Amino acid sequence: MALTGASGAQTPPAPDQGAIQSSGKFVPAQPGQHAKQAQPPADKEAADRQIEKTGETTFKIGLVQGDRATRTLTVPAKIKMREGLIEYVLVTTKGKVHETLFTTEASPLHIQTAALLLGLSPQPGKGQPVPVMIEVEWESNGPKRRVPLEDMVELTKDSPQAKSGTTLPKGAWSFQGSTLDEDGFGAERDGSLIALISDPAALVGNPRTDREDDDLHVPHAAALPPAGLPVTIRISPAPAKAE
Repeated sequence: MALTGASGAQTPPAPDQGAIQSSGKFVPAQPGQHAKQAQPPADKEAADRQIEKTGETTFKIGLVQGDRATRTLTVPAKIKMREGLIEYVLVTTKGKVHETLFTTEASPLHIQTAALLLGLSPQPGKGQPVPVMIEVEWESNGPKRRVPLEDMVELTKDSPQAKSGTTLPKGAWSFQGSTLDEDGFGAERDGSLIALISDPAALVGNPRTDREDDDLHVPHAAALPPAGLPVTIRISPAPAKAE
């Protein structure tokens, strides 16, 4: 099938119309096909080329480090807010920094690539979110401090799961892998990495019912590291539930 312009000359089809094969046959685009290709393949290929082996089971990609033996990935971060309402616990420095606990310079695409290599994220568009444990680690005068992320977030009012003044219920987070649409890779575009509220663009979501209230969360100051101290966000598989 040839496409003909107003002057009578044949013109190539637009990407959302379809493509002409080498045989000359026109193949129309399938519904949703253009949106699925929104993330340029070059981005993923470039990320893959940056993977550097650092040990027998370890690797790094940009600022993200991974360990295949423990299936753990780590991301460097720093504290952003010590008080006030928050909707995220981790965003990039280009994300919603006015409502997050921590920020990072790490690329969301690098985090997603490492998570896929470690089996911590579902393949794009396939499967359910992967339950993961998240901890925050920092240097101290003695051994390193390591605190579960949920201990760093306090509830400002009663919720279905806990009373005001308490921290988030213990448990796993959901590595959902963000979204991919005509505007690109959601986490890279928005800078959303770990969300407290419902946000499909974030790489990691909060499976607790408190995610439905964006006026509920504040930093739990007693559990936070000293101001200005760099921290490491550690993401690892959640323990398997007992049968």
